[in-house]
Amino acid sequence: MLGLPPAVAITAAVLGNVISMLVVVLGAHRARTRIVAGREPVEASPRRQKLRRAFDRYGVAGVSLVGQTILPSQITSAAMVSFGASRNAVIMWQVISILLWGVVCGVIASLGVSVIG
Repeated sequence: MLGLPPAVAITAAVLGNVISMLVVVLGAHRARTRIVAGREPVEASPRRQKLRRAFDRYGVAGVSLVGQTILPSQITSAAMVSFGASRNAVIMWQVISILLWGVVCGVIASLGVSVIG
């Protein structure tokens, strides 16, 4: 809408999302490592239980690719790491998902702006 070429806008959006996701994943991994050491598990909230069931059913790839339709990638990635998923697997699948969703949404937005403007 500001007149940026779609490729520039999509690239900026994807890079910003990837950077913030990396910060969250690395922070969640560090926090989980410290918290889990010698501590008993706590009862999860209903929302967290629902996310855990999806994680158990679909794995890192499925939650990464579909999870962004429900929650931001930062929340789903932090939750997966807190469940004990491999930090590197979460990062890889989240980057793939962010790229995919960024391009799809960017193209749709670009087409919508073209129709409106």
